[in-house]
Amino acid sequence: MADVFISHSSADSEVAKMLYRQLESRGISCWISSRDITPGEDWAKSINDAITKSRVFLIIYSKNSAKSTQVPREIGLAGARNLCIIPYKIDNTKLEGEFEYYLLNSHWITADVAKNDYKIDELCNAIFSATGKRKTSNSTYINTVNITEIKDNTVVYAPINFKKYKVPIAAAIILLVLIFIIIGASRSGDKNKTEHQNDASINVVLPTDENTIGTTQSLGTEATPEAPSANQNITAVPADLMPYEYHNADILDNDFEKTITVAGAEYNTAVVLNSNYHENQVMFNVGGEYQKLTFSAGRVDGSDYEKDVIVRIWLDGEEAEPFKVAKSELPKNYEYDITGVKHIKIAADSNHFSPQIAFTDFYLCKNIDDEVPSSASLAFDTALDKLNIPSDLMPYEYHRTDILDNDFEKSVIVAGAEYNTAVVLNANYYENQVMFNVGGEYQKMTFSAGRVDGSDYEKDVIVHIWLDGEEAEPFTVVKSELPKNYEYDITGIKHIKIAADSTHFSPQIAFTDFYLTK
Repeated sequence: MADVFISHSSADSEVAKMLYRQLESRGISCWISSRDITPGEDWAKSINDAITKSRVFLIIYSKNSAKSTQVPREIGLAGARNLCIIPYKIDNTKLEGEFEYYLLNSHWITADVAKNDYKIDELCNAIFSATGKRKTSNSTYINTVNITEIKDNTVVYAPINFKKYKVPIAAAIILLVLIFIIIGASRSGDKNKTEHQNDASINVVLPTDENTIGTTQSLGTEATPEAPSANQNITAVPADLMPYEYHNADILDNDFEKTITVAGAEYNTAVVLNSNYHENQVMFNVGGEYQKLTFSAGRVDGSDYEKDVIVRIWLDGEEAEPFKVAKSELPKNYEYDITGVKHIKIAADSNHFSPQIAFTDFYLCKNIDDEVPSSASLAFDTALDKLNIPSDLMPYEYHRTDILDNDFEKSVIVAGAEYNTAVVLNANYYENQVMFNVGGEYQKMTFSAGRVDGSDYEKDVIVHIWLDGEEAEPFTVVKSELPKNYEYDITGIKHIKIAADSTHFSPQIAFTDFYLTK
């Protein structure tokens, strides 16, 4: 593990070399591609591994790095791994794109290249603070460095006195040998045990590199409570098989402290692509061991970006049929035949300010006919026979709509009656709508619909209802009429959407006594 990963454009290699020599002379270990990637190594994998194993990400920012294609990828990886990022500026180039996102609010270290003042002491202090290391007693900071005087064979560090540490090193080697012997004996015992017991655990595949599927371990069902432990042919991704590489993606691995919400349902295990970044992707090495890939894809709640996002899948380098993830739709299920496939890559088209795409219920199946469960924790209480909307079941998304949730400080009056619990559509706006994820648990939806008192607009307003995307019979809300009751059969329905025709200066429509019934 290195203390610092140095990210830079090849055009700034002299500055990078100077920095790592100055840092290492003060006891700060560095990783730099020009020195630490040997000929024949996989470049991308080496970069990914080095960033993952580093403690601080030092980016040399300049006009050269701003134009680089590699440096933004590296800073995206560092951000995904929550590394401490230290920006080191050597000119006045303006921040843009990924750089602006990751570095805008960071504390900058700005070198004065014209005066050969490279702020070495400030940089070292920042690294020591981030890593918890202390400055060595014999370290003398030199801010002014003449790069041209530093040659490739210059030794700027003191050699280690191995004789001094002979006894501790020998003891450490003996301890390591004992540990490996104990681990080997333990694995042998576990193997014999699992051959004779009724195994209710999950087969977990841990990838080791790009070309091998890795080794298997047995994890108890407590580690992944949503996973189908009874079926050993199914592997939950990413809970059991972590990606070997990903860029601008979040991996929720059965994380109870971090969750995402998609269409009103909460998940703690998922792959989340940040599609507003260039080069977002996630890659799995599945080793040709499975026949079917299944997952649900939907947009994470809270995004206002209207454009559809295209998701692309590659199976051993061959692109499968892409699909669209549209706003305000329930997640859709996708299934792929991956018989013999070793490598899966998933990416979303890059659109600035586009939303996050969540892949949930993500499973690999050894048999094409295997059925997989859902890991969603629904946002509503399915134990109740009746739900009052919105006080018990809040909408997962709404536009130009007021939600009165048993609010005694805010109410609406419809035909002279006052309500403090209601859904109120502002029909004078384009795209006014409200959406509920009811999960297929109910058989009947009932409500009253009327116009909020105080509007002088004469025109009738049309209200539209969609049940799982199919429009039901619309109805008209007329001025100066008492609210009318409406009832819909929603047996098996998961998704309800309600909207009113958009007409400038049209009134508010209030939906009261709004219930779902089992």
